[in-house]
Amino acid sequence: MGASDIASYAAHLATLHRMDAAASLQDSQHWLRAYSDRLAKHNLNSTRLWNQVLLQFIEDVSNSTTQPLMQGKHFNMRTLAKSDDKSLFYIAHHFRGLACMLRGRWKEAYNELRKAKKYHYFVIGIYIEYLTEFYLGICAARLPAARKFPANHIRKVEKHLGFLAKPKAYPNQALVGKRCLLRGYIENLGGNSANAKALFEEAAELSAKNGHLLDRILALDALRQRDGSEIVSEEIVRCLIQWGATPDLVKK
Repeated sequence: MGASDIASYAAHLATLHRMDAAASLQDSQHWLRAYSDRLAKHNLNSTRLWNQVLLQFIEDVSNSTTQPLMQGKHFNMRTLAKSDDKSLFYIAHHFRGLACMLRGRWKEAYNELRKAKKYHYFVIGIYIEYLTEFYLGICAARLPAARKFPANHIRKVEKHLGFLAKPKAYPNQALVGKRCLLRGYIENLGGNSANAKALFEEAAELSAKNGHLLDRILALDALRQRDGSEIVSEEIVRCLIQWGATPDLVKK
């Protein structure tokens, strides 16, 4: 691995942490573009394509759109057919799954994230592996089938929660709110509504305290779903705007 490859790897890790934490989507976008310019001289195709996936995700969630996700000016999923970089397959399916999830397209999101997991051997040890498990846990709890077969989906969420208990390389604050949110979904599926509410509220508070803005949005939306509300709260809208996403990302 050359110096430029190491620099590329490090920058991608930094970008993933920035997008998971308090940085706005626009700040991450500026970071990606500046970094792309610095590494352009190395002509690293994998770096360019990773960046294009991230830029397309930012565009997809920053704007109101009815267009297919991850099929825009920066990146198109058809690109995968021409690539032999399996880490790119993981990244592309992960971020398309997250974009679908944020728009409430739970089944599509779940399928995309499961496709990403098929290539997990190419990203082992990278923080995004834990993010995929976290998002899969949320999707498993929000699938329409979860209401019909809660016991099956409790086991699925517990499996993803168990994965989040493994990592030792990341600070506890990076995952503690995520684990709390998944525990809330398990309680909710089990019919323990009061416990679920307490855990969702705790997850929202932990996310705010630790600077994980997207996690706070997900926790507040979990509370909304638990309460059976079709109204998107002002706090969710405020967090979406702060994150840099379109205010109508979370549907009423």
